[in-house]
Amino acid sequence: MLTFVAAIALAPATYQIKPTTDLSYDFKMIFDGFLPILGGNEGTADIDMVVKVKGELGGENGNMSASTEITKFEMAFNGGKLPLTLDMVTDVFPKSSITFTPRGEIVKNTAPDKKPPVRLPGLDVKRFPDITFLPIIFSEKELKAGEEWQFKKSFDGADMTYTCSFGELSGDTLPVKIAIKQDYTVLENDSMEVVPKEDAVREVTTHMTGTGEANFDTKRGIFTYVKMKNVAKSEATDFDSKEKTERVLKQELTLKLKEEPRVAKPQPQKPVTLMDHASALWDNTVQFSQNLWDKTKGYAALAKLLIQSQMKMIPGLGGMIGR
Repeated sequence: MLTFVAAIALAPATYQIKPTTDLSYDFKMIFDGFLPILGGNEGTADIDMVVKVKGELGGENGNMSASTEITKFEMAFNGGKLPLTLDMVTDVFPKSSITFTPRGEIVKNTAPDKKPPVRLPGLDVKRFPDITFLPIIFSEKELKAGEEWQFKKSFDGADMTYTCSFGELSGDTLPVKIAIKQDYTVLENDSMEVVPKEDAVREVTTHMTGTGEANFDTKRGIFTYVKMKNVAKSEATDFDSKEKTERVLKQELTLKLKEEPRVAKPQPQKPVTLMDHASALWDNTVQFSQNLWDKTKGYAALAKLLIQSQMKMIPGLGGMIGR
């Protein structure tokens, strides 16, 4: 038995997204620290969304296809809700499709090359599946629990290095530990928007590190839970004054599969026979007779009590009652 369990733990894990796959995830992002919005502010931004993932036809050579779509979006800054509509968000992050290998390598992506006006660590329109339902690329090799493997993904032109390892398999749940690091440089204008060199007033270099954990369902071939905590430390250098400014931004991402409520299956009904009807009729008859007899006895006792009470009130008969 132990050998069998160990063999499962060693087998390479793979995604299993089918054309019939239909998943919904709650996706929460929290940014705490320096945010390059509204001219640059220290604060906290909370983003809550629902992400729909549907399997699609079209995978070739053993690959799979799926679409991602944001179906709900809310954002608050320092506790105040921002007037961002779903249409405004999906204009930047529209519904798109990807084709990927069973290990999780994306080979085709229909997402546009749109870029948000500000740069936030880990956010890339084309990499939206990578921070939701396709968070890692699995190793080609069979690994024991605790053994590490590495791979890289490019986010907005800068490589992000991943170091991952498996935990002990428990039932169908395979825990995964994730560590990331990334370095990149952007140019900003006075509004802290990412711009080309001719419009820039400063250079910003960023070093980001993060750790996280995830649960992979080996039976269904999907991630059911992912949580990452990242810290981005930046240094902004003004071109004219050469002044350097430090920025720190903490980031927390949590992805949870929305499980459909389980409905109890109706139990098959036993066919009702003529004998069942006869038995039920007999039981009802006996019960009716018993109830009638009980009531009759009750009525008789009540009548006797009333008669006795009345007769006691008649002169000459009171002493005779009860003999």
